[in-house]
Amino acid sequence: TDPNGASDSKTVKIVSGNEPPKVALKLAGNETFYFTNSPVAYSVEVTDREDGSLKDGRINPEKVALSVDYVSAEFDLQSLLNLAPGDEAAAKFPVAQALIGKGNCKSCHLPDAKLVGPSFLQVAEKYRGNSEAPAQLAQKIVTGGAGVWGPVAMPPNAFVNEADAANILKYVLSLGEAAGNKLPLTGEFTPRLAANDAGTGSFILRASYTDQGDDLAPSLTAQNVQVLRSPIFSVAQADQSHGIEAGNFGASVSAGGYVAFKNIDLTGVQQIGVGASAIAFASHKGGQIEVREGSPTGGVLGEARVELIQGGFGGGGRGGGPRGGAAPTVGGPDAPIPAGTAPGPVPAAGGAPRGGRGGGRGGRGGFSAPAVPVEIKTSHGKHDVFVVFKNADATPDDVLMSVSSVRFSLEKAKSTPNANP
Repeated sequence: TDPNGASDSKTVKIVSGNEPPKVALKLAGNETFYFTNSPVAYSVEVTDREDGSLKDGRINPEKVALSVDYVSAEFDLQSLLNLAPGDEAAAKFPVAQALIGKGNCKSCHLPDAKLVGPSFLQVAEKYRGNSEAPAQLAQKIVTGGAGVWGPVAMPPNAFVNEADAANILKYVLSLGEAAGNKLPLTGEFTPRLAANDAGTGSFILRASYTDQGDDLAPSLTAQNVQVLRSPIFSVAQADQSHGIEAGNFGASVSAGGYVAFKNIDLTGVQQIGVGASAIAFASHKGGQIEVREGSPTGGVLGEARVELIQGGFGGGGRGGGPRGGAAPTVGGPDAPIPAGTAPGPVPAAGGAPRGGRGGGRGGRGGFSAPAVPVEIKTSHGKHDVFVVFKNADATPDDVLMSVSSVRFSLEKAKSTPNANP
């Protein structure tokens, strides 16, 4: 209680005779991002004063839970910390349990008994062996349905997307099965995304261990969570910005403007693709992109020039590809960054390099900015990355270009028509 009479309290559980275990989950390579189809190597280490360790063989590897889940950008990471310690389902399917706990699933379903709807176990038994069930049921969780389990309809879940539904189903459809293959505690996994996934979510790796305790001291659980996020950022997701203003054709950047992304692991990153267009029709001036380390004036990691385009806006129409041809294929490191792949309130900028009428009647909100590739120097570890926009001939009021997104890449790409590295 302070001198003004205000008070607060906090309870700390102290268990005599049992020290919590220590769980380490180590990643080899980049510790900030996942890169689709690029394997991620990992290893788990567990030590406990009373139980021993994995290394000395006194801790059984079967007692250590390891999970890898892909979650949507909206997933609340804090919810993983609220899971019941020592709960077997939470240990094996932590993301699913967190989603079920926050959603309305428990209002109608129990794990092994019928409530309003069937039990999770009944659902698992009905669809066991059906390879099409996960996709069908994920859609039903999102949109709702009726007629399979009687007259009571399952309402739609407005706050659950298909990525979340897929995680819930990993748990539900596993019920009643013999213990399947566990992830090895030392190994690798390869991030893969569904064909319709924009790639803005994260992969969550979680390792947990509950020690044995004894008659006088209850068991204690420890966990370690590592998050690998999408390598695509929208301008709105920058940790810091200057000289950036939202506009009709993406974020307008003035001379000396920048966006900064803090604590980024550059291990293995060879190139940064900046979704940028400088178009005469929009009174842009064009200019230089510089990737700097630590501050807007820090060491230069790489640079590229964005030339002024004399054509109109493109993207989304028959004239939207380079030089007015067909639109380029999305997916390679040199492809345009599609509008909508990086969430945020700033719409993507657009441009058809040397390209005729561009998007026709497609509207101004659905354009994509070509990815201007900026090759960067080899670097390791975590850094604050500043993407700076310059033009020595521009005035402070001049707009240099429109910028939508920043993409970190393991691969080097060829220059797009409006970029000169």
